[in-house]
Amino acid sequence: MSLISNSAGILLGLLTLAVPPAYDVASPTALTARTMVSAIMVSIGVVLSLRTPMVIKPKGPLLSSIEIATVSVFSAIYAIAILMIVIPSPTGGYTHIGDVVVFTAALLFGYRVGGLVGIIGAVVADLHTGYSRWFVSILAHGLEGAIAGLAKGRSLVFQVIMCIIGGFFMASTYFLINIFIKEFPLAVISYVRDLFAQVAVSMVLGIAIANVIKRALPQLRE
Repeated sequence: MSLISNSAGILLGLLTLAVPPAYDVASPTALTARTMVSAIMVSIGVVLSLRTPMVIKPKGPLLSSIEIATVSVFSAIYAIAILMIVIPSPTGGYTHIGDVVVFTAALLFGYRVGGLVGIIGAVVADLHTGYSRWFVSILAHGLEGAIAGLAKGRSLVFQVIMCIIGGFFMASTYFLINIFIKEFPLAVISYVRDLFAQVAVSMVLGIAIANVIKRALPQLRE
């Protein structure tokens, strides 16, 4: 139950970041900072609790309690990673390397966790920054995390292939939308940047971090 309550606390904290922009009200910097720090502290507590071996992993209808907690933790980290470094895009969106969190979560915990982390973290960050096409992120980053998660427990080569495919689908989703919104030239510029900056960097870091964590925590190798 502690995992569930902590997870709920993280998600509620993230939602507070999205409320002011939803009502066209500027979010105070102090509020954003406190929310981020709180989410990180609770996340650390959940991660430490996950290090304790569990004999029974109770399953819910879709996710186990540990998976729910994991989604909450990584979604919080993902949203924070996006908001820490936001590079404006000529197509009206923004570029970041926060997708390293999605790839890491997907490779460690599978397609369900990876997909949900991609959806929740990206949407919260979009709402906070005022990105009006947040609904595109549901498909784009959800696919990215779910596809990469299919490589959980597989060889390094397969991990690279699936992360490339996931990143390709993410960037391509935004590209198709941007063609109609900002026309072809700017859409191509954004597409190239998303593939070779955001996806490439995030993929390399995500794979490296995931494999380091697996060596440190052998129970995650299953």
